[in-house]
Amino acid sequence: MKIKGLWTLGLLALVLVLTVACAEDNEALRPAATSTAIPGATSPVTDGIITSDPTPTTPVSSPHDAELVAQGEEIFLNTPDNSAPQALWCSQCHLIEGVSVGAIGPELTHIGTEAAGRKPSLSAEEYIKESIVNPEVFLSEGFTAGLMTNAITGNLTDEQVGALVAYLWTLK
Repeated sequence: MKIKGLWTLGLLALVLVLTVACAEDNEALRPAATSTAIPGATSPVTDGIITSDPTPTTPVSSPHDAELVAQGEEIFLNTPDNSAPQALWCSQCHLIEGVSVGAIGPELTHIGTEAAGRKPSLSAEEYIKESIVNPEVFLSEGFTAGLMTNAITGNLTDEQVGALVAYLWTLK
């Protein structure tokens, strides 16, 4: 029991150190993010607090829209101004072949294909959105709770979440 606690404490300390180091090292290199918009979109997250069931009832309205997908890729690669101050960003944790080299979270190279089979009750778009809005509801095999929480993505707007879903959905 003590060993598990020490491993958990060590992992949390490592994440904290990496967060601070990456934030300080990349601050000057990080381009400013812009807000994106999806008319009529809604989200169950307000000020980082889930106000209703985070599972979306409908998929992203137009996951094939090139502009929306481009906005999602920009958000994935560059930390938005409204992100949580302690957050490592998507590309810093998640690997997408040819796009990002993150090594902490699950690989997302083919998430658009894989998401459809992760939770049979959800479509690929619904699973991806749930993973962004409430990432600890379902954990990928080999990953533990606490690495990504809704505190990291809780400040994202509905439009930013929708754009991220659209982009990740295209990764087949």
